Amino acid sequence: MASRAVETARLSAHPRARRQIHRAKGWAALAGLVFGVVFARRAGLPWFDAGVRGLTLGVVAWLAAWG
Repeated sequence: MASRAVETARLSAHPRARRQIHRAKGWAALAGLVFGVVFARRAGLPWFDAGVRGLTLGVVAWLAAWG
């Protein structure tokens, strides 16, 4: 018997949805960065540490939007 490849419907395969998915991931990363920096600065952290936390939260938000 020959094995058949099972095709599943994927939202990321749609051409129009792909652009919107990329846009949503970008906005999520930007929002994570801004929230991370704002909340870290409100907590009294220096700019460098706030930037590192903002970048970390931006990457986490981007990964969360990816899934």
